[in-house]
Amino acid sequence: MLRALIFVVLVLLPSFGSAATYQESGGLVVMEYENATSSDMASWSLQTEHSGATGGEYLEWKHGNSSTTVDQAGSGVLTWSFTIAKTGDYQLLMRSWPSHNTEHNDVWVDFPDAQSYKVKTSGSAGDLNGWTKMYNNGGGTWGWSTNTVDNNSHRIWVSFPTAGTYTFRTSGRSTKFSVDRIVLRHSSVSENAAKDTALAESATGASPPSQDGDGSVAITGIKQRWHKVTLDMQGPWADETTGTNPFTDYRMTVTFTKGSLVYTVPGYFAADG
Repeated sequence: MLRALIFVVLVLLPSFGSAATYQESGGLVVMEYENATSSDMASWSLQTEHSGATGGEYLEWKHGNSSTTVDQAGSGVLTWSFTIAKTGDYQLLMRSWPSHNTEHNDVWVDFPDAQSYKVKTSGSAGDLNGWTKMYNNGGGTWGWSTNTVDNNSHRIWVSFPTAGTYTFRTSGRSTKFSVDRIVLRHSSVSENAAKDTALAESATGASPPSQDGDGSVAITGIKQRWHKVTLDMQGPWADETTGTNPFTDYRMTVTFTKGSLVYTVPGYFAADG
């Protein structure tokens, strides 16, 4: 009988796809690095060792690992979703702490649904396609240097010709490289204003209803007796403040059976905040 009872300790987390999306305001999008809207943490770790992080915390790739071997793009992918209302060109600024000025000083970046390009002094110097190396040569301190192209530093810009929701991604590259904050500044906003660490993080809102989950179920946890297992279901988009209230209007139950034993376990709505 006790063996059968392990089925009732499962915790269910049906997520209804309510992903936070940062809202551009006044030509600025300000996002804390540790607040990715979706994440594959892999070898990223939350740290507080370097004082002065804008949110009090930051993420470091392979903390304490002194290897100078770099990782290929696609490992530890972090994603931020943001909505642009003021169309035009935006510069990417990342506040980072490289452990050395030539090693442990870079990360992969990508705008998968927008065209990014590199700028030397003024004017475009060529498109960037897919994952791009971003580096900061100011080792041992927090800094805003956000460059690409080795030995010939170029700034990174991205064009948003139409209003809408876009995505920014990063992927781990060099060990012991820490990132604190991401800022996108419209060309009409001064760089100094965008780098002001007193700026509040941009407000967030729910993703548009078109981003429904696909109904897939992911099972995580240690699949052994007495251990908790989580079923996470990607369901329809929902928001407790508009339309159907997911906390009162949705119900999800899962039935577990073993022989003649039947257990019905309630799930719950897992919001983003």
